[in-house]
Amino acid sequence: MISKRTNDLLACSLILIFGMIAAIRLYPYQNELAEILNGPLDDWKMYAQTALDIHSNGLSIPSVNGDYDYPNGFLYNYFIAICFSIFGANTISIYIIQSCFIGLTIFLSYRTFRDHLRPMTGMIFLIVFFLFGLLDMNKYYSFRFLSENLIILLLALFFYQTKKAIETESWLNFLSSGMFLGLGIMTRPNLFPIALLMIMIFTFYTIKKKINFSNYSILLTSFVICSSILALRNLSVTGNMTFFPVNSFTFFKQYFTHPDLMAENIFHKLLFTGGYLSFINPVFHWRPHWTILWIIYFIYLILKIRRKENFEIWEKQMHLFILSYAAMMIFVIDTNLIGCYGFRYILPLVFTVLPFAFLSAEKVSSKREV
Repeated sequence: MISKRTNDLLACSLILIFGMIAAIRLYPYQNELAEILNGPLDDWKMYAQTALDIHSNGLSIPSVNGDYDYPNGFLYNYFIAICFSIFGANTISIYIIQSCFIGLTIFLSYRTFRDHLRPMTGMIFLIVFFLFGLLDMNKYYSFRFLSENLIILLLALFFYQTKKAIETESWLNFLSSGMFLGLGIMTRPNLFPIALLMIMIFTFYTIKKKINFSNYSILLTSFVICSSILALRNLSVTGNMTFFPVNSFTFFKQYFTHPDLMAENIFHKLLFTGGYLSFINPVFHWRPHWTILWIIYFIYLILKIRRKENFEIWEKQMHLFILSYAAMMIFVIDTNLIGCYGFRYILPLVFTVLPFAFLSAEKVSSKREV
């Protein structure tokens, strides 16, 4: 008999399962740090170098005399540095932890949608999400020093805490929601415009008096503080309140002053986002499960609108994130940059869209019952 308690136990066990998968895959447990540091200059090498600097020389990253520049995932450097401090300067523990992050992300996503799913649908949710995490994230990116390993967890935490905050009106949940959104920006600066839209939603419902002003103030304060971590570092080192990596400013300027609006590129990026990866990067092939996922997601939206059902505040946040992230990918970011990143640039979007496929299944099922 499948019950929500059974699903809760399965969701918790996925954290351990992903850790065990990593432990098996890493055998015979060779530390790859020296190989990374002696290899070509790429993102994972720069993260390793910066984390070692933090670990050995201090939180202000002494090797960088000016404003922090690169790599863009500023907070991810500190995650690696913490792992180095606890487990020693090796890659094995970090790869295992990053694999466990996938299981934790699935657990949080399930908890966010748990009360909207019947037990059988919840079981299928966990199985399918496990396969997505295994085939899309764990297989290709969990065994690299890449900020996607942290941002997908921070986004899951943000959406979960936002839902809890709206439902419970607890100041602690509002504080956590703002904190995780701010830390998300420090991990992936390209989320800054999207984060502002998230804050605008909170602001709108505070004006409408559906969110208590004191709770909104707590959320906004925690968001500002957590998204200012890099600015505080730069202020202590250079005296400048520079909020984002210098390299990110270049990206922002290029993205929004010269967006990639060529019709052919827009079409290719649309297909890429939908799972047809070879249109931008020939190394990758069609990922049909992405295409199916998007089709089911739009079915959900159509059914929701046709039935004139209200969108709850937390759900509006998630749909706004999906819409704005996809729009940025398709209309703004340069095609060559997406091709260079592989498909890891899309993973935060895929992991956010996935749960709505199961809400769609519930709606189709309930329509048949009626």
